[in-house]
Amino acid sequence: QMQHRDWFVLPPAQAWFYRRHHPEYRPLPSWRADCVAGARAMQTEPPMALVYPHAGTAIYIPVELNG
Repeated sequence: QMQHRDWFVLPPAQAWFYRRHHPEYRPLPSWRADCVAGARAMQTEPPMALVYPHAGTAIYIPVELNG
């Protein structure tokens, strides 16, 4: 009973920004439980994406913070 549909899909980080100005944006529906293992095997992108900083940029995180 699979149905094929065209779907506009963005990576999660881009989708978050896009949805701010396009509330009609809909993410993909959830995977069926029996398909989750196959989806994980096909995953090529890391589970988290950083929008900023750009490659080669250094971020310094202070070690001692008061408050």
